[in-house]
Amino acid sequence: MITWIYLLLWTSLVSSQAVYLPDTEDISIEKPEESEEKCFKYNIIPIDTESSDMAQVFYLACRSLAITNVRSKRFIQPIVDFIKNTVTKKVIVSKMNRSEIHAKANDLYNLLREEKLGGDVTVREFQELTNWNATVILSDFRYPPFTEGDAWDSTQKFLSCDPFNHIELKLCGRVGPRYNWAGRKFIVPLVRFDATGSIMKYIEMPKYIAVVHGHMSLIKTCTRLLSLSVCTLETAKTCSPFDTTLCNTTLKVEESKVFIRDYGEWTVVASFFENYTTFIDGKMETHAMDASRHVALRLPYSSWARFGNVTVYGHALHDYDHFPIYVGMKVPPVNTDDIDSLEKQYGKWPILAESRKMILSKQSGHSPELLFVAIFLLCSFFIIASVLLVLLCHRHKRNQKDHKEKPEGGKVVYANGNCEIVI
Repeated sequence: MITWIYLLLWTSLVSSQAVYLPDTEDISIEKPEESEEKCFKYNIIPIDTESSDMAQVFYLACRSLAITNVRSKRFIQPIVDFIKNTVTKKVIVSKMNRSEIHAKANDLYNLLREEKLGGDVTVREFQELTNWNATVILSDFRYPPFTEGDAWDSTQKFLSCDPFNHIELKLCGRVGPRYNWAGRKFIVPLVRFDATGSIMKYIEMPKYIAVVHGHMSLIKTCTRLLSLSVCTLETAKTCSPFDTTLCNTTLKVEESKVFIRDYGEWTVVASFFENYTTFIDGKMETHAMDASRHVALRLPYSSWARFGNVTVYGHALHDYDHFPIYVGMKVPPVNTDDIDSLEKQYGKWPILAESRKMILSKQSGHSPELLFVAIFLLCSFFIIASVLLVLLCHRHKRNQKDHKEKPEGGKVVYANGNCEIVI
């Protein structure tokens, strides 16, 4: 079955490790278990028009092919001379001049000699060469209207001549019983910064996900055609946003504290800076970064955004759009093992040493934040104890003024020059 994927959902979806952004490219999803390999043959009869003598072109190309197949290459007359001489002898009145017939017949002959056409021959080029109507392949291979180029690119193509100097075209490809509409999104892994903002950690994931009737499925591979891509869905258990146990983790060092990735028209920027600036239609604005430190930007041409000293230039065809990515991140923090790995790769950088120092300080429990909390708790305890003591002394002095007697057998628990507490 071939499922046609069109962009239906523009709302970004978010998980704890990734965000999903819309893709403007159309794709088709092929399910091998529901499709089969089929071949269709098309007999192309030469049709003369007011400006072309296709019968002459077909005749010369097929006759030349027959001579090539019969004679040895060592003794064969050059195909250019054969076509030129044949045109001179047989063509008396022609809608095309001799050089045009010669050129077109020679191009068709070269394709016939290949037998199996390569991917460099487009459907438009073949139509112009043979006057063939390619729309007939849409119903055979279950493609929607106006996608002849995609149907053509998804097939294997074989070319030959029949005894009547007609062109026989055989196309082979996978065909399914039907197709369904759906959508495709980019998978954008989220980045976690260390305390310095120069070391970044994220989980590697596949690039695309398909949204079929509201259900998300992982895409395994995609092959680009003319106006869309043919993709297959992943059926085996592998790394995905739904299960990251099989995913690898990547570490990057960026002294600029900015990490930029492009996804179609979108640019996702992870930045350690608190603010960033955009320049759109001649107007500059300042925006605050979210706590996740991620923002998705769709910047048209001639616009840009600046994060610290790093400038991101626009490349989108659609209007400007941007939004912060609000998500509670579950990407593991940078640890000392990560620093060890980076030092093996980059050497002893001061940035790595600073990051290691901050990690160890946090692990030891003597961070400035913890020290402040401890001092605050001790001061609070001392103040509360002092207030209680003053209140007890004040009550005892009032009892003395009222000439109250001490309880018999009482025990003095506290006394100074001004008061004593008896229980």
